[in-house]
Amino acid sequence: MQSPEALSKRLDFYINCYETAGVGMCAIGLKETGELIGSSGLQPLENTGEIEVGYNLAEKFWRQGYGYETAIGWLAYGFNVMGLERIVAVCHPENTGSHKIMEKCGMHYEKTDWHYGQDCLFYAIERADFRG
Repeated sequence: MQSPEALSKRLDFYINCYETAGVGMCAIGLKETGELIGSSGLQPLENTGEIEVGYNLAEKFWRQGYGYETAIGWLAYGFNVMGLERIVAVCHPENTGSHKIMEKCGMHYEKTDWHYGQDCLFYAIERADFRG
């Protein structure tokens, strides 16, 4: 659970993403029921200027394909609609589900780097390598 201060800071970050880059995170809902299950989108990766694909699901929706479905959709949007040449993603090293999604999307591990206040695995994919 995040503090109100942390949530306020994160909300300011999301608003700034839309204002400066025209992209950001949005809610993920189940088509059948409208239930909100997480968030996903494209956003600038802090302090790098690169565009990051991100996804975050409630635990009860893990391992059902939603993470892959949303990530591959955002990659397609970034490359085919926005004309991006490269998209990155980061995750905590212990989050094996997330880096498996990145790899399934065709992203490749590049390094471990400091993002969002902790060490993260850093993945990337170039437009020429995207097969989504």
